Amino acid sequence: MLKNEDHQMQMYDDLLERLVPDSHIYRRLSLLIDFPTLLTTFESCYSKMGAGSEPLTRGFKSLMT
Repeated sequence: MLKNEDHQMQMYDDLLERLVPDSHIYRRLSLLIDFPTLLTTFESCYSKMGAGSEPLTRGFKSLMT
């Protein structure tokens, strides 16, 4: 089961904004990647049953930093 973004993710995004330097490649990639469109592509891979997973956006952003 795919979890949606929550308030905690917003705090994570705010923290990244403060910690990641303006020159970091994460900044450029985040402008290029349309996360909502990307997530709809992967939604079909997740079951509607069972325990929820971590939000995909969190995973992608963690890999990029």
